[in-house]
This record gives sequence, structure tokens and C-alpha cells, in this order.
Amino acid sequence: EINDDLWYVTGTLKVIYLKPTPINKPVELRAKVIEKKGKKSVMQVSLYSEGIERVKGEVIGIRVAQNDIFYKTSH
Repeated sequence: EINDDLWYVTGTLKVIYLKPTPINKPVELRAKVIEKKGKKSVMQVSLYSEGIERVKGEVIGIRVAQNDIFYKTSH
């Protein structure tokens, strides 16, 4: 079940490019939450194309209320 009230903003984004990624082929993203503490979640993410890992990275996401995002950006 999807919770539309659960939103994240990017705190940190680390990207490591391993190999060129073909622009005309499908890609697959694989992500795993490796740490969850309070409103902060740390995720490892990899992008694959043709079965080969092309990019890997780490994201720190901060959980926020949807209403806070729209209120702050519209005022």
C-alpha cells in the first residue's frame, strides 16, 4: 500500500559512475535501505543495464510531511 502523505527530501546524494550506460536500452534500479533512524533513511542504490552495474550511489533521505513541502515552496 502506498502512503501519499509520506514524502522524502534529499539530504545527500553520492553517485559513482562505473561504466557507460547505453541510452537506448532499458535500465533497472535496485535499492536497499541500510539505516533508518528517526526521520533519516540511508539507502544504497545501483543502476543496471544489460545485466551490468553501471552506477552506484548512496542517498540520505529526510522524511517530511507533504503539506510542509507545498507550504514552504508556495509562500
